[in-house]
This record gives sequence, C-alpha cells and structure tokens, in this order.
Amino acid sequence: MSYRVAVLILCAALGACSAEVAPVDSPTRSSPLIPATDPPPTTDGVYTFPGCEGEGGCPFQNWRTLEPTIVLAEQSPTARVLATLAPGEWVSVEAVETRLVPVRGVVRGGGEDLRAGEVVYQLEYEGEGYSAYWVRGQRASLDDSVQVDWEQQVVSPAVQAKLGLWARVRRQNGQVGWVHETRFECMGQLAGDEDCRD
Repeated sequence: MSYRVAVLILCAALGACSAEVAPVDSPTRSSPLIPATDPPPTTDGVYTFPGCEGEGGCPFQNWRTLEPTIVLAEQSPTARVLATLAPGEWVSVEAVETRLVPVRGVVRGGGEDLRAGEVVYQLEYEGEGYSAYWVRGQRASLDDSVQVDWEQQVVSPAVQAKLGLWARVRRQNGQVGWVHETRFECMGQLAGDEDCRD
C-alpha cells in the first residue's frame, strides 16, 4: 500500500515538473514595454510657448506697428477693446507668448532610442524646417530619421480664436494691453527692418 502511494506521489511530482512553458518567441511572453508618454502641459488643449515661433523669434522689446492694431484689456479675443494702435506707432513689449494645439503623432520607425508605437507631440515651429517636440514627458528635438504618423487635428472655432501670437504691450502714453496676431516691425534682428530701437 505504501509502495502505491509513493509511486502516485512520484508521478504527481514528475507531472508538475513537466508543466507547459511558453517558448521564447511565444506571443504570451511579455514584450518590451513602450514607455508611457504624458502629453505636454495644456489648458483646455492649448499649449503656451513663451516667445514667438520661427527663426530668431522676437527678442526685441520695442516693436513698430505696421497696420491698425486693436489693444485688448485681457488675453482673450472677446475682451474689451482699449484702443487701436496706428501704423508706425511704437510699443514696448512686456510679455510674448504663442498658443498652439500640440499635434499628436505615433512613431512608425526611425532612429534615436524611440520605438515604433511611441507617442510624440509636435510643438512650436523653430524655423528652417525644424520644430520643437514633446517626447517622453519633456521638450526635445527629433532626428530626421524618425518616421512619425501625425494625426489630423480638428480644432473648434472657439479654440482657434485663442491660438497664435499674443503680446502684452505698453504704449507711450502708459496704457497697457494685449495684442493678438498682428503685424509689427523690429521684432528681431533677422527681420532686417530699419531704424529699430533695440
């Protein structure tokens, strides 16, 4: 009797040892995880960049108005109108920011240490065909070899009205307000404007 019990225990032990193990190339085996990517910081889907887009940006602090320009009480397209700048009027720039909606993309392939399937975001345009990006939770650049499938954006008219360049300016009479998406001269040295004050 004890011999039979011993044989049964031995068979059970051998059966446990021969349990099925997933082969190395099995789909049930865990694959390298794609790093999670937090989206860039936004408010209502809008990313704010301190400065102007494009090569050279807008480092000068005194801008000359090119066309009649509305000055708003707040940084909103529906804010109260304070004044209208006349063409040729100089303003002192106190703050500049660009608002945009980040473009979401999925890496298809390429270089650096990015893997296919990772999510990246395109931010502001820097000039000469280059943009800034949001990669793995921080601002970065992308190598030309990285291939990304960019998603089509659908932006509501209300959000669209908030996007673009915003600048807080001070007029010579001391009045301060915000201007939005207007044309100025003498924003920076790369513009090649004459008689600038900076």
